[in-house]
Amino acid sequence: MNILILGATGRVGSQIVNHALHDGHHVTVLVRTPEKIQITNEELTIIQGNGLNKDGNQRAGQSVQQKNIIYTMLKHSGLEWTIVCPTYLPDGESIGKYRIDDDFLPEGGTEISVSDTAEFTFSQIKSSDYIGSRVGIAY
Repeated sequence: MNILILGATGRVGSQIVNHALHDGHHVTVLVRTPEKIQITNEELTIIQGNGLNKDGNQRAGQSVQQKNIIYTMLKHSGLEWTIVCPTYLPDGESIGKYRIDDDFLPEGGTEISVSDTAEFTFSQIKSSDYIGSRVGIAY
């Protein structure tokens, strides 16, 4: 499978890249700073760029507006997609047990580890449970 990962140099994104490559997928990443990708793999394609805007200058209000535009575009794209929305992301071990909710964070959820977020997000590649939706995830 061909997978595009945005945010691949971040804590969650870098773990998703590792999961995907380990599982034998061809992975393309769009990153602002290619030097941050410390992986050499023939199944990895690195493209330098910014997925949010052309010049990298962005204000918080613009960011929210752009995310809403992207969400609307995805809803009407005909693509299979899932947006995973975690709460606070501390580093730590994977627990493997968490709560999920459509469109919102699970009630009372205050955190979820980077590892559990990456594992859940990657698992959605093989699942149709949340195609075409946003999913909140927390302990």
